[in-house]
Amino acid sequence: MKYTREDIQVLGGTEPLIRRRPEMFFGSSGPNPERIMCELVLTALVFGATRTETLVRDGWYVVRADLDWLAVGSSLAYRSQLWTQLRACPELGVNACRYEVMVKLFSSAAVTWAPGEVEYIVGGREAVAGIVDAYEADWCRRGVAFKFSYGH
Repeated sequence: MKYTREDIQVLGGTEPLIRRRPEMFFGSSGPNPERIMCELVLTALVFGATRTETLVRDGWYVVRADLDWLAVGSSLAYRSQLWTQLRACPELGVNACRYEVMVKLFSSAAVTWAPGEVEYIVGGREAVAGIVDAYEADWCRRGVAFKFSYGH
């Protein structure tokens, strides 16, 4: 098949791209919390975590690791972009990307924490009240908790 200039469609920034073409990132099953959790765990492991844990309780999906995978080799500015922009992750393979942005796009509430640090990704303090306290662990150096939400 031959494509012309008229066949090219600009999808825009990160959010429009992912929302219009989620199958590019999730396959035919579409966005799902298990895939997001799996990708976060994989990223943590590839960056050097030796212990990870996933929990699903009361509608919350939680990923914890013994390594702050967000801080590995990145500046503070880059870390904040992980939640808002699609970022390449060559450590995971050719054409691989980070999935932190998926947490923000497909959650009604989300928070991440590390020792001495809490960042509200979606919903603010009220939306995630008590979550960090409930899922903190002595060995945990980075945690992410989110309430999955996906409306076609």
